[in-house]
Amino acid sequence: MERMPKITVEVSEEAYKRLKDLALSKGLTVDHYVASIIEEIASKKGIAKRAVEERPAKRALKGGIPDEFYQAFRRWWRVKDEVPFEEFVRQAVEKGYDSGDVYAWSYKLWNKFEEKEGEAAAKLAEMARSSKVLLVSELKPKYPKALIRMARAGGVRVLEGFKDVALVDEEFYRGFVEKLKRLPREPKGLSESEEKLLKFMRENGLVYLDADGRWRLC
Repeated sequence: MERMPKITVEVSEEAYKRLKDLALSKGLTVDHYVASIIEEIASKKGIAKRAVEERPAKRALKGGIPDEFYQAFRRWWRVKDEVPFEEFVRQAVEKGYDSGDVYAWSYKLWNKFEEKEGEAAAKLAEMARSSKVLLVSELKPKYPKALIRMARAGGVRVLEGFKDVALVDEEFYRGFVEKLKRLPREPKGLSESEEKLLKFMRENGLVYLDADGRWRLC
């Protein structure tokens, strides 16, 4: 049997985990999956260049990636909790993109968007530390699920009620839960943030008064 050439690529641990997940979704090992991407890219050499030349006004490049693809990936990223990556790939291929290019471009953008999301998550965590309690209904984000995902990534406590969602500083929340155990039926002496959190939890069915008049978490 002819020996195949080998290519060694060093990637970060997170990048390897993503590659592994994508490979498993296709029933492949990581090495076979990477090999298939390389083969597809090699076999379709020049396609991206020809496409840009044919449609220069609509396909301005962003770091070698068509702008239309960049925008499509950004839209998908915001709803990726609801739309599987393979569905994004399928739609991109239906629009005429080569599957090898789709995977290669997505890999670049994935790292870029994760880095940006990490920065946004850190800022959101700082906002939670400062305000103690943030309500999603007050923030009015365009993509609530993306905001909640970033909050969790930043270590913010996410309390999901049936009316609203609260983003709470983790240290503040732990202290509040301990204080809650000692609160009387009619709480007094609470800070503004504590009153806000208790009100949210009551209105959203996250706490209740037991038979002895003590506050309990649901």
